[in-house]
Amino acid sequence: MCESWIKKHPRDEKSEPLIAELARLSRLEYDRRRKKEAKKLGIQLTTLDREVVELRAQNAAEKDFLPHWNVEPWPEPVDGATLLDALRRHLTRYVVLPAHADIALSLWALNTWVFESFDIAPYLSITSPTRRCGKTVLMTLLYWLCCRGKKSDNMSKPAIYRSVDAERPTLVLDEVGWVVDLKDERQGILCGGFERNGFVEVCEGEGTAITTRLFSTYCPKAFGLIGQLTATLTDRSIVIPMQRKMPTEKAERLRRRDSDEHAQLRRQCLRWANDNAKALEQAAPPALACLNDRACDLWEPLFAIADASGGKWPESARAAALALSGAGANEDDTRGIELLADVKKAFAACGLAELPTKVLIAALCADPERPWTAYAKGEQITDRQLAKLLRPFGIVSVTVHPPNAPDAKGYRRADFEEAWGRYL
Repeated sequence: MCESWIKKHPRDEKSEPLIAELARLSRLEYDRRRKKEAKKLGIQLTTLDREVVELRAQNAAEKDFLPHWNVEPWPEPVDGATLLDALRRHLTRYVVLPAHADIALSLWALNTWVFESFDIAPYLSITSPTRRCGKTVLMTLLYWLCCRGKKSDNMSKPAIYRSVDAERPTLVLDEVGWVVDLKDERQGILCGGFERNGFVEVCEGEGTAITTRLFSTYCPKAFGLIGQLTATLTDRSIVIPMQRKMPTEKAERLRRRDSDEHAQLRRQCLRWANDNAKALEQAAPPALACLNDRACDLWEPLFAIADASGGKWPESARAAALALSGAGANEDDTRGIELLADVKKAFAACGLAELPTKVLIAALCADPERPWTAYAKGEQITDRQLAKLLRPFGIVSVTVHPPNAPDAKGYRRADFEEAWGRYL
């Protein structure tokens, strides 16, 4: 039984061995004994269930099915910059990465060992336009290098929040369809779990003994997929856009098993984390003015780690943030943002302060590669569809007075200025 778990869950000499025994039983056998043993211990069924579930999770973390979770810290102090350099070399040995991604990934991997020091755990969104772009190899590397890396092809909603609450893993989810299904109830767990205040509240117990309990959903998560995450999850992620390597680009083949190199890096990460986690809790690196507020939140832990490590890493971290999360790095995939950008181009091209709706639509549809020419069922965008997309930004059509033409319904450039400033 884990010593840290005992300290967190103190109990008398009578209850401790009995609960440990119950945690080792099969689900069926435990179900047969739970009422009798709860009565013997003088506790509610829900309390006993909760204690057994948490101890089972802790026991699972210590079993051999995930042996890379059992890490002994490196015996000597570890220099942060040297460790990040080693992580960077290890990643680029096996994967051809886009510019600056090696910096972001090295910092993110080390952050999984100290994420409890921060209020935000940025997600990773590792995307590719098609297969064989190195995405799965990268996800495998993260599985071995990150703190309590855990891969799963499918996790139920209770499995996610119970695992996260009890184990504090790094979830590595590669090509898992439900992460992009907006109707899936697990979306809420993912969307809320990037911050310390992410919780799921569930009912436990039976009949009049039903109580509610909060489970934390806060932990690092990496997603790998062809295409894009949902807009909400992308907004909580540092995006790594993978591409298929050129014939001239070389990377070693990665075997899927653990290795001495993985193990050594895990030990060094743990030692660095043990020595620096407390100081990182007080870190407050200045934000970059050219990043939006969400991007500043996501990169703050990585900046803190880079600053604590020293060397070239503070400067490299900020360059990576600008390249991967700065203005224009990851264009929002919502139609509304796209429309705002194209309307701005239309007004700039004509130089007018007002445009009738028909003229604006014609300008939007002038470029056949933009979505407005075949917006719905192959037909160009209509007046009504244009108005619907602009309405959430507080922009509505008005009567305009085009030169040398009769008055008509249309849009004024001035009405777009605030939205352009906020979203573009």
